[in-house]
Amino acid sequence: MKWVIEMKILTVSPSRFGIGGVIYNLIKQIQGKGHQITYYTISNNPAPNGCEKMVPLDEKLTKKLQDDHPSLYTPYGIIYFWIKSYNYIRKNLEEYDVIWLHNPHPLPSIINREILSISVITLHGPLVAKVEFHSGLSKYYYQFLINLISRET
Repeated sequence: MKWVIEMKILTVSPSRFGIGGVIYNLIKQIQGKGHQITYYTISNNPAPNGCEKMVPLDEKLTKKLQDDHPSLYTPYGIIYFWIKSYNYIRKNLEEYDVIWLHNPHPLPSIINREILSISVITLHGPLVAKVEFHSGLSKYYYQFLINLISRET
């Protein structure tokens, strides 16, 4: 006898490019096991068929910042994305069995224990390399993360 437990899973990630493809394919694999997935992401990330997609940020503004003002995209597209995400999670926590937070810098330190108890958090990428790559506000954002993480460890 095979036991199957169907879960409601919330996947939260603003990531795009390479890791966005990894997330997309993982969602497809998890869906194939019979789980219901909601993908909370930015506008230009595709969602697999049958997966509910939620976009908390203004799509036109997100695209304009990504294309024309990348240094302003970080505070809006990442920090504001995670603030909206955590507000959504707090309001809808009872609806999900598992929450997958992908690369939620810097906010894991402020998530309440109830959310953490059903969360899977994945982190990737060296922050030092991001500081060296970015400029403007983005550079300060990643430097802030390094300082925050260094303080907590």
